[in-house]
Amino acid sequence: MDDLTLTKRYSYSSSFAGISLDEFIYDLNNSEESPKKVLNKRTYTFDIYTTIVHATMDIFLNNKEHMRAYIRGELDSDIYVENIHKELVELYLCFKNTSDEEKLKRGFYLKKINKEYRNDLYTTYYDNLDDMFQSIYLNYINIILKKTTERILLNGIENL
Repeated sequence: MDDLTLTKRYSYSSSFAGISLDEFIYDLNNSEESPKKVLNKRTYTFDIYTTIVHATMDIFLNNKEHMRAYIRGELDSDIYVENIHKELVELYLCFKNTSDEEKLKRGFYLKKINKEYRNDLYTTYYDNLDDMFQSIYLNYINIILKKTTERILLNGIENL
């Protein structure tokens, strides 16, 4: 059994700046109004969080000026929100269009995700997202970037 999301784009064993994917997912889940008591890999929810972390870190770790801007409170987060939304649309379509047989073969839990509100969300262009979803994405971005920046700065100070 592979160690990848259903889209086969992201690994569950990833780490960024010495922070495991599981640590990020724990923090994101606990930021919710009703955090899940148990999060399992190979579920739609776990893949959502995995995708959000990767979509954020793919940009952040490849743009050193973004860290400076984040520290100064000047980061333009639109590129992050847009990338997260684009990746989540791809994830949703993958879950929606992959057969239950294929999901089971890869060890995924089955969950009916084809609901009207999800279809509406994932067929909406980033520019037309309502404020609530943009706010949720911004909260996730802040959690991820704060943790990463603190870890990078702490490691840098410890290595002086």
